[in-house]
Amino acid sequence: INRYNGQKEIRVDAELVNPYEAVPPILERVRNEILPELNQLYPGVEVDFQGQSRDSAESGADLANAYLIAFIIIVALIMMHFRSVMQATIVVLMIPLSILGAIWGHGIEGIPVSMLSVWGMVALSGVIINDAIVYLAKYNSLLREGLSIANAAYRAGLARFRPIILTTLTTTVGLYPIILEGSFQAQFLKPMAVTLAYGVMIGTGFILLFFPVLIIVLNDLRFHSVSLWRRFSYWYHGSLPEGVSLVPTREELEPAVKQQKVTMN
Repeated sequence: INRYNGQKEIRVDAELVNPYEAVPPILERVRNEILPELNQLYPGVEVDFQGQSRDSAESGADLANAYLIAFIIIVALIMMHFRSVMQATIVVLMIPLSILGAIWGHGIEGIPVSMLSVWGMVALSGVIINDAIVYLAKYNSLLREGLSIANAAYRAGLARFRPIILTTLTTTVGLYPIILEGSFQAQFLKPMAVTLAYGVMIGTGFILLFFPVLIIVLNDLRFHSVSLWRRFSYWYHGSLPEGVSLVPTREELEPAVKQQKVTMN
């Protein structure tokens, strides 16, 4: 008589007929089709999943803790570098877009999303924001040179297009031999390789297309909110502080320009 946590135990072990098949759909079928019948026949029986299911749950909990720490460190470093919460926010917004690209990559390659895929998404989070940081740093430097918002966003895309594309191509090409490998040992690495390759490739496309739009939209929101506040302040107090205009320029609201003025003063 075997016992588990002080109770009598009957253990059912099983192996996958197809080693590449995803386990979660099989467990979902067991929960929805087999366990209800078992509970009707034997109401006192308690079912507990062990093996890969338990290992996945424990790995998921460890992953969540590790990712939270890594995410906080990433955000803190970006905020310290750009000295702006909003610019750090739009950089971090590229992470979900790259994860979306990684999921699309799994669908293109016909590989189910696994725990290794999720670990690959953790690594992808640190890789994809490099392109956004490179783009944003060039954008800020162009603003300091006196360019307008739209022109700086456009020129930054032209200046950083080649290094961003080259980085993406070298990463994707370097990972594709693992994706194309057919050996049994390579199957364990394929989900992570697909996550990084497609996440970087599709995420880079999102950065080049939507990141300039996010910058301009963020500036528009900041411009309208500051203009509204200054009009209200002028109406309420009857005047504005010395050197503050009723309608600000869009460029003076950018963190890079503000920091430049503080440094010059």
